[in-house]
This record gives sequence, C-alpha cells and structure tokens, in this order.
Amino acid sequence: MSKILAFLCLFFSLQIVAQSAYPKDYFQSPLGIPLQLSGSFGELRSNHFHTGIDFRTQQKEGLPIFACAEGYVSRIKVSTTGNGKTIYVDHPNGYTTVYAHLQKFDSAIAAYVKQAQYQAQLFEIELFPKPNELPVSRGQQIAFSGNSGSSSGPHLHFEIRETVSELSVNPLFFGFDKLIADTKRPAISSILVHPVSENACVNGTREAISVNLSLQENGNYIADPIKAKGKIGFSIAATDAFDYAYGKNGPYTIETCVNGNRNFMFTADKFSFDEVRYINAYVDYSRLKKTGVRYQRLFMNPPYPLRNLQTDIQAGIVDVQTNLAATYRIEVADYAGNKTAVDIPITYDPKEVITAAKPKSELPILKYDIENLYEEGRFAVSVKPLTFYANFPILFKATENELEFAADDIPAHQNVTISYEADHLTPEIFEKSFIGSVDGNRLKFIPTKKQNNKLIAYTRNLGQFRIGLDTIAPSIKAFNIKEGKWISKQQTIIFIVSDNGSGISKYEGYINGKWVLFEYEPKDKSLTYFIDDSQLVDGKNDLRVIVTDELGNSAIFETFFHRKLN
Repeated sequence: MSKILAFLCLFFSLQIVAQSAYPKDYFQSPLGIPLQLSGSFGELRSNHFHTGIDFRTQQKEGLPIFACAEGYVSRIKVSTTGNGKTIYVDHPNGYTTVYAHLQKFDSAIAAYVKQAQYQAQLFEIELFPKPNELPVSRGQQIAFSGNSGSSSGPHLHFEIRETVSELSVNPLFFGFDKLIADTKRPAISSILVHPVSENACVNGTREAISVNLSLQENGNYIADPIKAKGKIGFSIAATDAFDYAYGKNGPYTIETCVNGNRNFMFTADKFSFDEVRYINAYVDYSRLKKTGVRYQRLFMNPPYPLRNLQTDIQAGIVDVQTNLAATYRIEVADYAGNKTAVDIPITYDPKEVITAAKPKSELPILKYDIENLYEEGRFAVSVKPLTFYANFPILFKATENELEFAADDIPAHQNVTISYEADHLTPEIFEKSFIGSVDGNRLKFIPTKKQNNKLIAYTRNLGQFRIGLDTIAPSIKAFNIKEGKWISKQQTIIFIVSDNGSGISKYEGYINGKWVLFEYEPKDKSLTYFIDDSQLVDGKNDLRVIVTDELGNSAIFETFFHRKLN
C-alpha cells in the first residue's frame, strides 16, 4: 500500500499534462455534420470509465465516417458485444484513432473483412492488417455510423490512443473542443460526508450523511457547517452537459482543498485499459447498487493505483482534530473551464456520538490482500489476493445445488473461481449442466468449464448462484422467407433466433451446401444474410441454418427459395 500511496502523492510534485503537448490541427472531424456529444471522456459507466467521446448521429444510422488523418487500418473487429463493428487507424504521429459501433465498413475494408470471414467461416472476427494492405488518406470515407455491439442507440464512439502504450487520451486535447460548444457549468446534485475511522463521527452519527447546500448568486454553493471528529471523507454526485445537449455527462476534473491546500484531484485526461475497472473502487458501489446514483469518492480507503487520481499523504481523508476549523472546498470543472464550487465549513466536535453505527457483523472478515478459500458441501470459492478493494464481512452459504457468496453490492476487481463437485451426475446431465447466477426468477448462464467431474466458473458478479441444466435447443423462426418463395428482388434473408437457457453460442448458414455469412444482432435477435447473387444459382436454392447454444444444443431450419439471377 505504501508504494501505491507514494505513486498517488506524485500529484504534488507534478503538474497536469500540458494540453499544448498535443497537436491541435492534425485530426479532422470523423463526421460531416456539426459535432454534438452524447458522452464525455472519463464519464462513469458500468464497471469502467468511458475511454472515448460519443458523437450524436442525428438519431439515425448510415452517416459517412471519415478517417481523421492519413495512416493505415491496423485493426478491425466485428463483435456482437462491446464496440460492435470497429476500425482502428494508426497514424504517423504516434496516435491511433478508433471508430466504433459502426453499421458497416466502406467498400475496400468491407471486402477485406468479408474475405476473412468466409475463410474462417465466422461472422465475429478480429483482424490486424499490415501497413500496406489498407492505407487511408485524411478525410477518406472508411465506414458508416451505426448501433452495433453494446450500444443503446445510434452514435459514433470515437477514441484517440497512444499507439505504443495504448493509453486512451481525451480527444478534446487534440482540438475537438473547438468544434463542440460548451458554456454550461457542471451540476452538483448531492454531497455526502462519511466517517472513515472507527471512532469518527459527523453531526453526532457514525453513518454517512447528506450535506445541506445553499445556492449562491454566483452559481456556487455554501454548505451548512459540519461538526465532526476523527477521520472523514466526502463523496459527490456531479454531472456535466454540453450546449445543444441535455445528457448527464461526466466532468473533466474534480478538485478538493482544505484551507486552500489541495488534497484530492480526479482528472479525465488519459486512461489505461488495465485500470478502468478501478471505477468500482472510485464510486460508492454499494450505494450505486441500492440507489442507482453514482457518488464519486473524494478519498481512498485503502488507496488503489488509478493514474487519474492524485492525493495528499492522507489519500484525501480529512482528520478532524481538537480545535480544527477548516473550509473544505470542492471544485467541479469541465474541459471548457466552466466551474461549480462548494465550500463546506468543518469544526471539531468533542461530543459523544448520538446515533451509533450499525452493529458489527458477526460474519468472518474477508481480507482483500491475501488468498481466500471457502468450501462447503459440493461448492468451493477461491479468491486471489487483491480481488476486492477492501476487507468486508463475507457471507458464504451452500446447499446441495445453491450457493450464496457475498452480496451483489460488493465490487470485485477480478474473477472469483466457483467450483462444484458434480460426480453424482450422470455423464449426460453433467454435459448439459452449468453454474448460473440468480437474477430474480431468472438464472443467468455463466461460462462453465468441465474438468475432472467438476463444474468451474469465473465471475466478478457476486450474490446467489445455482446449478442449472439446459437440454433445450434454440428457436429459429423465418422472418421474411417462405418455402418455395421467389425472392428475386429481395436483399436480405432474415431469421429470428432465441434461446432461453444458456444463450446462443454459434450460428451457421449454408446455401446449396456452401457456408454463407449470416450476421447476428442480439438486440433484436435477428440473423441476417445479405443476399449475394454470386453465391446463388438461377432458380431453386437450398438453405440450411444451424443455431447452437452454449451447452451444445442445436436447432436446424431447412427450406428452399427461388431467385432469378441477372
């Protein structure tokens, strides 16, 4: 921990990265429309910080996407999750631009990808072209905007990365701020103060309490005075917005001072993909799960190595001792320099606690910095050191085929391993069994290995688990095709596919016995073949579709259609 704390304290000897170090006119806009943001860099997302900016695309798909500078396509990824269809372009100046959630690629890139997909007989694919294979010039169209992957609406997710380190850098550093209007101040919706040390109290209680704020004429706030003793910390719910947009985005910086001395700062400047999951230590994860509100902690207990946080030696904690009279100031700013500040008076209070904290749990304590193993009945749970961010009382309870391990409001930084001794199951049942997480009345499949009569699953989501069984094949329904139908003018063949058990794992289509490319879109459960006459024959064509779930159950749909070729 001392090394981590020393790393974090570098803030007081180093200045924020000079924005002038980045080229301002090298990259052009990736869109041909006025730029409006729907998502900011460093914004708080589920289990990660947002590593790019999201451009609005007029609530539609199909807008041209342009290369921001000369270079070459260095990576292409096609996925049904995450960033969906994505293009990476390496540039001579040492940066890589990323264009994600695309609808489709432009012709040359599309042909390159399609050839690879047919060779591998896979829709989801990842490719790494050589520098001379797909060169691009500044302003060249490379794709069309879309809604692919884990996107909740049409937009372009855009990133700029350092090519060698792969650190994602705030695109506003590169002059994009001049193309995006922002005159709105960040908004502060709530502030909490937390007793941190065992003997600490705030306003007579050992529980976290809300800070009352009064809005001033200048747009800043003054809080009601806080009476405290011991070590305390603060957390804040704050958002930012851009002009012509009403989304609740994330601020660029949050800085705190005690009597004018800085003790904590968050800066959305650049992110390492190895660190973005530390967001679950940065936010009040338990409160988020219970209330849906993301409070950003302005202290660390214990510290953790996130490069975007810089603190004093107390890791942002304020130690309220005898005769202390202090003003704790929070400043929330966006990249354009719009700021909102809060001043919170703090005085020492020697009085005894009026309202005690909740009784201590009688459960054993999981120590986060050592290895832990829990076994009961057929279940075992293995926890590596630093899987969690702090010590906590651990609930571990198992029955014949059900397990409860911790609560779902405990964040895990890496997977825990759950194993189940299944030597009592027949080989047939064993092959169709899995470990699933209980979500209300639903059992959610967790990818499960089978090894030496054991079921083994890895998960970062805690709570309740149960052994599941899936022997039912997926469902395949024709959407726009009927047996024997002439489809000479039709451009697509679409099926609706679903699976209520372990989920769809594999999908294949064959026309006249030859593999053809079907694209799967989980959001609407569609499986689509974009008709290519070069793969068909004039007249009757036989079609076969096979869909397989995660446990190997397969469904087959066979039909035929007619088409007149030109």
